[in-house]
Amino acid sequence: MKKLFFIAISLIMATMLYAEDYKSINFEQLPASTQKLVNAHFADNPIWAVKATDTWFRFNREYKIIFDDGLIIDFDSDGQWSDVECYGAPVPFFMLPDKIVKYVRHNFHQEKIVEIKKLPEDYKIEYDSGIELLFDKNSELVSFEWE
Repeated sequence: MKKLFFIAISLIMATMLYAEDYKSINFEQLPASTQKLVNAHFADNPIWAVKATDTWFRFNREYKIIFDDGLIIDFDSDGQWSDVECYGAPVPFFMLPDKIVKYVRHNFHQEKIVEIKKLPEDYKIEYDSGIELLFDKNSELVSFEWE
C-alpha cells in the first residue's frame, strides 16, 4: 500500500512540475526574432492568440502563436520556431530547407502535411495519412514510418 501511495504522489508531483500553463501575452512581448518572422511571412494572416509558458522550473520560456486559419507555431525561448501545426492551414514551406521541400513536393504531393517539427539535429514531417518522415541536418531522409 505504501508503494502505491508513493507512486501516486510521485505522478502528481511530476505532473505539477512539468505541466505547461500557457498564459496570454501581447505580440510585442515575443522575442524580436519571432516578431520579425511573423511580420515578414504572416503579415496577412490574422493572429487569434499569442501565448507563453515557463518550462523547466521557469528557466525557459516557450511561445505559441495561433492564427485565425488554424496555423499554430511554437517558438523556443530564443524565438526560434520548433513546431508548426498546419491543420486546415497552408504549409509554410519557407521554414524548411529547400532540399526537403523538393523531396516532399516530388514524392508526397498528394499528401497533406499536418505538422512540422524542428528537432535539435532533424526535421520531422507528419502527414494526415499517418506517414512520418525524418530528415537529418543535411536534409537527407533517414526514416519513413506509416502508422
